[in-house]
Amino acid sequence: MVELGSEIDKIVRMFGIPALTQFQKESIMHILKGENVLLISETGSGKTEAAVIPVLKLVKNKNPISVIYITPLRALNRDIFRRIVKIGKEIGLNIEIRHGDTPQHIRRQQLKDPPHFLITTPETFQILLVAPKFRMLLQNVVYIMIDEIHEFCGNKRGAQLSVGLKRLEKYADFKIIGLSATISEPEKVLNYFFNGKKVQIVINRRKKEKKVSVVIPRITKEVAAFSKEHEISLAIASKILTLIDLIDNRSTLLFTNTRPAAEMIATFLKKFGKIEIHHGSLSKEHREKVEKAFKEGALKGVIATSSLELGIDIGDLDLCILVGYPGTVVNTWQRGGRAGRGLDPSAVILVAGRDALDQY
Repeated sequence: MVELGSEIDKIVRMFGIPALTQFQKESIMHILKGENVLLISETGSGKTEAAVIPVLKLVKNKNPISVIYITPLRALNRDIFRRIVKIGKEIGLNIEIRHGDTPQHIRRQQLKDPPHFLITTPETFQILLVAPKFRMLLQNVVYIMIDEIHEFCGNKRGAQLSVGLKRLEKYADFKIIGLSATISEPEKVLNYFFNGKKVQIVINRRKKEKKVSVVIPRITKEVAAFSKEHEISLAIASKILTLIDLIDNRSTLLFTNTRPAAEMIATFLKKFGKIEIHHGSLSKEHREKVEKAFKEGALKGVIATSSLELGIDIGDLDLCILVGYPGTVVNTWQRGGRAGRGLDPSAVILVAGRDALDQY
């Protein structure tokens, strides 16, 4: 039995966690030892808590900008902030967000009274590195946390982030904590971001069982009568309606590969239940409203693009539907992993067919 101490127990209770899993205990233990860590565990397994809980304990009473938490999406920034800001206040840590949408007056305030824990994106992290006044604060950094670290592998954002981490070494002595649900080759991530540092890899061996069904939509007379121009989209929507009962308290997240497809399917399904749409072209206010309503159970279904693909906390889902193959196995399992409660079995339906895949 791993003894993590009374302070950790207190923070665990603040998160509302009844009991830590073995994966969480092992992760927390390595972070408390001051190691660089790569945490690999399925969506919904509590890896964010496993990373954040010990860091909150370790940076208590530390200097401003002790932690920089990097995510690939502003929506994920907001989600992480919502989940930990109250706990930070209770233990005396100021937690804030900074990215491209942050107003100028808040940026000035952050320079005047910098937070202990800053949540940001790779692009804003690069800007902070070259901002003379803010760069002076970066010497206080003791932890860089990179969420959804697989999203940065093998692309320009990842290359820039890797270079940024190397540049930060000139100013600060810090540890790196990486988190991911879909890494199959951890060594590649180590080479890309950890710059030869010794790293403890913690893998959750418990896998979520996914029950996958593949269905092919057909164009019925009713669908054809509704709209000749969008027969395929409507055929998919009609088929979805036979797979789920949005009125009977079932929580469903549906992914499409394009925004027009999401709009068309949402328009059709809104006639049958409390459905909303979520994608990057919509306002931040709308997206935040949808995320909150879905998590609270006010919506029975959300139609989304990749905007909800990553680890945003939108509560428990009964069903996840993928309209068409998203292009990679990683994206497929990332989306499908949103369904279920924790590591309970999840139900995933892939709506496919040659014509549907050509459309999307």
